[in-house]
Amino acid sequence: MRSPIRLTSNSGKAGHNMSKEGNLEKQLAASSYWLGLVSTVLAFITRTLAVFNIFPFHTGTIPLNYWSFFHGAILMFMITVASSVIAWARAQRT
Repeated sequence: MRSPIRLTSNSGKAGHNMSKEGNLEKQLAASSYWLGLVSTVLAFITRTLAVFNIFPFHTGTIPLNYWSFFHGAILMFMITVASSVIAWARAQRT
C-alpha cells in the first residue's frame, strides 16, 4: 500500500507542508480511534472479570485495573475528536 505522504522534495510548492499535516492529523485520528476502541474492549473485559473476583493484570505492587483502560479509552477518543476537528478546520480554510 502506498503511503499518503510523499517523500519527494517539493520545495517550490507552498501547500506541500499543509498536505503532510493534514495526512498526519487524519492518521492520528484513525490510530487513536482504534486504540480507544481496544482500550474500551479491555476495560469491559477487565471489569467483567473483576465482577467474578478475577484480576488478570494484578502484577507486583501496581495493579492495572479497568479504570486504567477506561481512562486510556477516554483520552484516545478525545485525541480523535480534537485531531478530526483540526483537520476539518484546516480543510475549510483552504
